[in-house]
Amino acid sequence: MEEEGKFGLALPEVDYPVFKQSMVTANKYGEVRIDGALIHVPRSYHYSSLYLILYWDHYKVVSTNGELLSKGPRPYMNQTREIPMAIYIKKLELEATIHCIFSVFSLFAWKNCTLLKYRINNTKKRAC
Repeated sequence: MEEEGKFGLALPEVDYPVFKQSMVTANKYGEVRIDGALIHVPRSYHYSSLYLILYWDHYKVVSTNGELLSKGPRPYMNQTREIPMAIYIKKLELEATIHCIFSVFSLFAWKNCTLLKYRINNTKKRAC
């Protein structure tokens, strides 16, 4: 052990960061590019720049105010991520524009889309 101590290097004073932090911007659909894949981040279009924190197995998207907007497994982990259904359904009920409908329907399974279309049609009839 003493022989190895002579040739080994001392441990660093500052901890080695196990994450990578960078500034990103969301496109007009509220998507952020992570590892070459576009991932939808709710409420990201309100901010001009976002912090993307990449760990080896997951990511976090944080606003400039420190609000955690999204977190999930990185695309290469081949894991599914939870879709915040309540946010999307509330968004559809408030504003049923073409952009909103397209971005939400691409996330849901087909049988859920028929239910959402029914709710949107009823919401439009009430609004008129």
